Amino acid sequence: MAVLPDDVIQFRLSEAEMNAAVTFAYHVLTHNHLGRSDPLNRFIQVLMDELAERMVIQWLHGNGKFAEPASDKGATNPELRHEIWVTDIRGVKVRAAIHTFLSTNKSEIPDILQFHSLSVDPNQLCGINFSVGYWLQLREKPRVKLPSLQQTAIIGWASDKNLREALKSQPEQSRKYAAIKFCDLRPVNELLQFLV
Repeated sequence: MAVLPDDVIQFRLSEAEMNAAVTFAYHVLTHNHLGRSDPLNRFIQVLMDELAERMVIQWLHGNGKFAEPASDKGATNPELRHEIWVTDIRGVKVRAAIHTFLSTNKSEIPDILQFHSLSVDPNQLCGINFSVGYWLQLREKPRVKLPSLQQTAIIGWASDKNLREALKSQPEQSRKYAAIKFCDLRPVNELLQFLV
């Protein structure tokens, strides 16, 4: 395992995919009671998660692989977990989770890989766990102060086994989340050999 800057996939969605993601985020905001958190914050987070899911699906389709959402996007009370179905080389459907993060202090891919981690609640592990990152550019020109598709990428992936092993190696007091540094994830192109 080792993700290098050249392994990171920057992927652009079509306008139709963007519009569908915005529509879904609005649907979630109006149909899912997400507590008392700020509605704009909720909308942005759901939109970022939905865009990440669509990026991974479109990237897999572009590489000739099967992928579809695991949840019903039109449900009255839609699920908030962003998971997809993929098919492994044995023909078995495998659940894959899309985990997003937003870097506010690192804006170069090598720094993001070195200083950020995929952190997952052990109860939310799937067979495959993708990490999709967004980053702001607060100090450089042009400044990017909000999440942007130009500042996003599919970083890497880890299996549930990789994350469980990482959890075992963590000190007892920090075992709330399984964590692997981005640079220690597996390159997403490597995953293609295991999928149909």
